[in-house]
Formats: sequence, structure tokens, C-alpha cells
Amino acid sequence: RGMMISNLDEYIEIDSELMNCFKGTTLKNDTVKGAEFPVFKSGVCTINCTGDVSRIEVIPRWCCL
Repeated sequence: RGMMISNLDEYIEIDSELMNCFKGTTLKNDTVKGAEFPVFKSGVCTINCTGDVSRIEVIPRWCCL
């Protein structure tokens, strides 16, 4: 399980709702391998990284009716 990102150039945006990966407006699905896109559930979530990662930013999409 999980997602592996290769050939990372500065950053990548992972959109689990759209099931696509982008850098700006450029589609980057070819740099990602894995069975499923990440889904964060309530509670503690763990993200593991290797390499030169300086920052991870999670931006939620809140929906209230």
C-alpha cells in the first residue's frame, strides 16, 4: 500500500479526490506509482519520506452543508 513518487522536481500536488498528480497545471501521474491515493481519516496519520524532503503540506477540502 502507499504511493511512491519518483523524479520529483521541486514539488508535486497530490489530489486524492481527482486521483491526479500535478506540478502547477502539468499532469505528473507518470511520476507516481502505487495502488491508491492517500486518504486521511480522523486520528493519527503517518507519512513516511526518504530523500531530501524539506516540507509536507496537507490542505484539506472541507465540505459543510
